[in-house]
Formats: sequence, structure tokens, C-alpha cells
Amino acid sequence: MSKLIRDMIPLIAMSDGVQLDIRSANDEEFMFYLKEKLREESEELIEAIESGDKDHIREELADVYEVLKTVSDQYRIGSLEDIARHRRSARGAYNNRTLLDGE
Repeated sequence: MSKLIRDMIPLIAMSDGVQLDIRSANDEEFMFYLKEKLREESEELIEAIESGDKDHIREELADVYEVLKTVSDQYRIGSLEDIARHRRSARGAYNNRTLLDGE
């Protein structure tokens, strides 16, 4: 089965003497594998959080962010930072640790 990889991975592999079997995804495949990548990276972030390893958390946050940025770019949504800032000003963040019981 195929897997979406970062753009530089084939070059990095080649410099290490490894030849990868790669191709470009069509639009439908790209969105399918992008969603799969988001699931994969989100699960890895959860595992990193559970481990408490700050370096691992940092790396996985960057991976999730890169997938989210790619989704944003594909749908021409704009800056994730601007969108997050707008949502935060309208609805708040999670800093108060507020829980809704009964859901």
C-alpha cells in the first residue's frame, strides 16, 4: 500500500543510497492519503504526549502542523495562525481547563 511522504524524503533516501519506489498522487489519492497521514500523525502526537517526552512532542506537533497546513493550502483556506487567532478571540482557548460534564 502507498503512503504519503514528505517532499524531501526521496532525496534524503537517495543520498543514503536507498532507492524508493515513488510516484505522484492524483487529486483523489492525495486527499485520501492526506487524511490517512493526519490520522497517523495525530496518533503519534497522542503517544508522544502520553510519554511526556518534550522533544518527541515537539516533533509530532510539527508533523501534525505540516499536514494541517497542507490541508489548508489544498482548500485555499489561508493562514492557520490567522484562523486560530480569530477562533480564539471569538470562542476562547483551552487555558482555563473548563470541562463540560454530562456529554
